[in-house]
Amino acid sequence: MGFMNYLRNRAGLVIVIFIGFAIFAFLLGDVINYGTPFWARHQNQVGSINGETIDINEFNAQVDQTSEMFRQQMGGGTLNPQMKSYAVQQVWGQYLNRELLKNEVGRIGL
Repeated sequence: MGFMNYLRNRAGLVIVIFIGFAIFAFLLGDVINYGTPFWARHQNQVGSINGETIDINEFNAQVDQTSEMFRQQMGGGTLNPQMKSYAVQQVWGQYLNRELLKNEVGRIGL
């Protein structure tokens, strides 16, 4: 009976310890299985298209180049956030089109 009272009084602490252990075990298992934690695995990648990863430095260079082109077309002023977002979408679309075209050319054998 004494043990049941102890558990009733300390149930919150037992649950917190159990959940903390479960989270720690989950993160440790990820490091053991893959060698790096899941949050550090893809830090240098923006994304992937058909298994081809896109490096963040290359992507940012393309975005900067596209943003500069937009800025020059607008008369040299600063770009508003919508235009910067459009530059990112434009570059992502270019990567997507390039990969799709490469797959299609390979599929038809050109």
